[in-house]
Amino acid sequence: VGLILTGHFGGSLTHGEGYLFAAAQQVAAEEKSGILPGNADLPDTTVQYATPEQLTRLRKAGLTVSPLGQNSPWLSVGFMNLPTPPDSIFDVLLTVAPQVTRLHLGAVNLPENAWQKLVQLPCLSSVYLQGSNVSDEVLSVFARHRFLVNLNLSDTKVTAVGVKQLAGLKRLKKIFLYRSDIKSNEWPGVFATLPGVAVDTGNYAVPTLATDTTELKAKKAY
Repeated sequence: VGLILTGHFGGSLTHGEGYLFAAAQQVAAEEKSGILPGNADLPDTTVQYATPEQLTRLRKAGLTVSPLGQNSPWLSVGFMNLPTPPDSIFDVLLTVAPQVTRLHLGAVNLPENAWQKLVQLPCLSSVYLQGSNVSDEVLSVFARHRFLVNLNLSDTKVTAVGVKQLAGLKRLKKIFLYRSDIKSNEWPGVFATLPGVAVDTGNYAVPTLATDTTELKAKKAY
């Protein structure tokens, strides 16, 4: 008899092998994908609009910038064209620090000092780090973002120890951890660390909990 286990919270995402292409499509696909229900992730605070000159400067530096609605001051910013961005890019990014709420760093490799600069983005609510060089040490940066709702750490080297640093994020609703360095026997501890958070494991075979679904199937004879 073969035993098939479903992942906790049941789902996995489909994504292409090319992270840069996937990241480039992410901004337009956010609401359609179901990752972010409308603008429910936006901070409940007030900020000024970025100026047209500021947005032009970001785009000239190679960043992708999308306002989240015609009359919204909030910005989604991506590094899709900058897999290894220069240090100077962060000086440009920080000119709109209050307005940046969605940040796309999929497949991006940053030095440690650059990760630390992201602390200066006070209103981050959704952060996409899939395939990046984010580490357990870097997660301490995101543990300080009180507005964080969605976090994608799939295909990274983060471990269960690093994820525990996120326990204090009261607004966190969903975290993607498939193909991370979390071991199968560590998932129950992750779920206990993040109660009420939807943890996407990518349908890994994990130890069963009382709420899991199991299905028994007979093995085929060959």
